[in-house]
Amino acid sequence: METAIRSSFFITSAFILLLGACEDSVAPVDVSYQENIQASIFNFSCLIGCHDGTRQAGLELTSWETLMEGGDNGPVVISGNAEESPLVWSVEGQNALGIPVSPMPPTGFSQLNITEIRLIKNWIDQGAQNN
Repeated sequence: METAIRSSFFITSAFILLLGACEDSVAPVDVSYQENIQASIFNFSCLIGCHDGTRQAGLELTSWETLMEGGDNGPVVISGNAEESPLVWSVEGQNALGIPVSPMPPTGFSQLNITEIRLIKNWIDQGAQNN
């Protein structure tokens, strides 16, 4: 019985390590702003009553142009640098110092999942182009 448990633990650990190695070694797919960010994320998660024409916090997410204008606190996308982009901090639920804060979208709205956040980060790291 103890051998079976050790074997199971070893197999599970090896699988997790392999999975992590594969994730890091796969290059991100080219992300289209229009299809992957605007149409699939912003239109469904950010525009409904918040970042539409009303510009909550001065930020409008109806187009690439308005996104790149930023909000009340300046730019939210640092092209080529997702980790320094306030947009990423907001959807991950942290501030500029890495301190946890309420993530965007706010409570009561559907939060972005890890795939959606990864798409945003990849798009920014790929140059935040209007493609």
